[in-house]
Amino acid sequence: LVFGFLVLSPAGAPADEILVDAEPKGYASGVSGQVLVLEPDASDPKPLADSDPVFEGSRITAAENSFAEIDLLDGSEIKIDEMTQMDVDQVQVSSEDAAEPERRIGLAMLYGALRISAPAGFSKTSAFKITTPVSVTGVRGTDFAVEYESENASTVDVFDGEVAVAQDGAVETLGAEESATAERGRGVTKSALREQRKERWESFKEAMALHATGAAEAGLKEKIERILAGDPNA
Repeated sequence: LVFGFLVLSPAGAPADEILVDAEPKGYASGVSGQVLVLEPDASDPKPLADSDPVFEGSRITAAENSFAEIDLLDGSEIKIDEMTQMDVDQVQVSSEDAAEPERRIGLAMLYGALRISAPAGFSKTSAFKITTPVSVTGVRGTDFAVEYESENASTVDVFDGEVAVAQDGAVETLGAEESATAERGRGVTKSALREQRKERWESFKEAMALHATGAAEAGLKEKIERILAGDPNA
């Protein structure tokens, strides 16, 4: 199994090597709470809403008790946890009609946590990479999560498929039900996926569902109130 790594700038640094494409590279869904997006040519962030396009070079920030999903063009689903900031550095996907479709995707997480479902079926020269300030995760096709809440360490949990985790020259390949912690200056430590970590991600899924239900109920209540008030736009 070959893992392709893109040469991207570290998380939070200018990505001088990347040419930003002006076309949308994905769309937002399941947005709940205060989620902001700073687009490449904008001076200030704006609220992110369901169905909003997402562009290369954008920075997405989810506040406390806030969540969002970004659906990329390759079919990947990026679930953004509360208190998370992520840069969409690169999303390039070849035509689905190609004999071996290719993707080159780079995401940079400055803090927080992501749960990612990335479909397989792309060429061996493809690359899908998630960076934190202390680690690099290379992906083929899998269901996994990355969490960076410490200045010196990040954790990768794999639920299905395989990923490669790298830190300061050390690389570990993880399969389903495996986990790894990458520590600055100490390499990568691999282990079985602990029950505590599974519960952490189950809680995340439940929180996203709860907030989505709450947002839907609030929207319906507001619509009913407008109808009762005789709002012609309701």
